[in-house]
Amino acid sequence: MYSLIYETYKKELKKLCESLEDNGIKVTLCTPPPYAEYQETSQEAYKGGYALIAGYAEYCRSLAKEKGYPLCDVHEYLTKKLQSEELYRDD
Repeated sequence: MYSLIYETYKKELKKLCESLEDNGIKVTLCTPPPYAEYQETSQEAYKGGYALIAGYAEYCRSLAKEKGYPLCDVHEYLTKKLQSEELYRDD
């Protein structure tokens, strides 16, 4: 199931970017924030969530490189911050 969703995400993101460019809009991609799978909260974490979101972030990076788009790599920045800070709360 997740592979179908991932393939749809890739196809639709690329299609959206191309449509925006065709209409004269400059595209900048932004990776999704990481999933804090191992941070303790009152909610049960989705096991494998970090790896899942990391895959989406990697696709954003590769599409930005392929198309020459600027990239705001929120995923990489926050992943580094999560090593030393608690960034997410229950709310």
